[in-house]
This record gives sequence, C-alpha cells and structure tokens, in this order.
Amino acid sequence: MTFTSEETIEITLLSLRELLPSAKRMSDKQLVAKIGEAKLSDASDQIYDFIMNGCSKTQGMVSKNEYSALTVQSLKCLSTYLQLTGAPTTANTLVNSIHFLPLAVDRAFPMYAASGLLRKVVRPQLSS
Repeated sequence: MTFTSEETIEITLLSLRELLPSAKRMSDKQLVAKIGEAKLSDASDQIYDFIMNGCSKTQGMVSKNEYSALTVQSLKCLSTYLQLTGAPTTANTLVNSIHFLPLAVDRAFPMYAASGLLRKVVRPQLSS
C-alpha cells in the first residue's frame, strides 16, 4: 500500500504524540507550527522511504497499521539513540535528527532494514 503525504504526516504526528508527553497536549496545528510544516513533511517522507525500503516486497504490501507501528518503533529507536548521545528528546530534536534514523534502528535491530526484515520488528510470526 502506498500512502499519501498527508497520511504519512498524520501518522508521524500520532507517533510523536505517543512518544512525547508534551506533544500529547498539542493539537495537530500547534505541533505542526512548533516543528515547521516543511521540516515535518521532509521528516515524514524520510521515515516513509526508510520503512518501505526496509520491508521486503515479497511479504506483500505494508498495511497502514504496520506502517504506524513501524513509525512509532523507529522513532523510539531514534529517541533512545539521541538520549545516549545526551541530546534532549523533543519533537524538534527528533525531526531535526531524522537522518540518524537508519543508524538508530540498525543499532536496535542490526541488519533488519538492510535485509528487508524491518516489518518483523512489529509483526508477530505465526508458527506452523
């Protein structure tokens, strides 16, 4: 499934709210104003590209629920990575550091994205 830019931005905003207590109290309009519309759009596009490239096409299309869960998990990895470097974890810090997303996810789940296995991070495996 491919998502529109508006859908990826919406999912990014929801994911930021899930991670950051201060973002939970903000409306979409307030959060977008705080981050900046262009920066948010760019970060959402980078998250989308990273997730879609990290999921094998042979396993079928990524559902909206999977994409949402992967966005939250990826941003959690980035937040943890930033905390290890001593950086504060804010909406702006996450968005401004989005270029570290592949590194942060790879630290938590080595080679998953490079091997097309990223969706296994959030998708339970059924045993036969």
